[in-house]
Amino acid sequence: MLVASPYLITTGPGRPVISSQEINITDVDSSKPVVVPIGANVTTIVNATVVITCPTKGSPQPVVTWKHDGRFIVAGARFQVNDTALIIREVRLNDAGRYECTASNRFGRDVQSLSLDITGTVATKY
Repeated sequence: MLVASPYLITTGPGRPVISSQEINITDVDSSKPVVVPIGANVTTIVNATVVITCPTKGSPQPVVTWKHDGRFIVAGARFQVNDTALIIREVRLNDAGRYECTASNRFGRDVQSLSLDITGTVATKY
């Protein structure tokens, strides 16, 4: 015999969720990486290394993609991407802007962003 229940029990698949933190971070030491959570506002100096974390939850495991000012980021010499972070080495003035982390699976997606400001001057070669 089946009995109707007023409770909804959910297990298994789920929409992606990104854990974010809205904080302000200022870094003036380029000798060690700056590790910042998605959702932050970050100011750092030229030639620093910035690690933007984007912890996600969801089932199936969400696929993470990254954008800078609306353009997809392709991994290369200065940009490294893994499941939970974007690493930017030797930041330049033109790396400033809005970075978006998108987590998606077949049940939906979540998007969080971070603002990166770069200060300092770049040495000119003659």
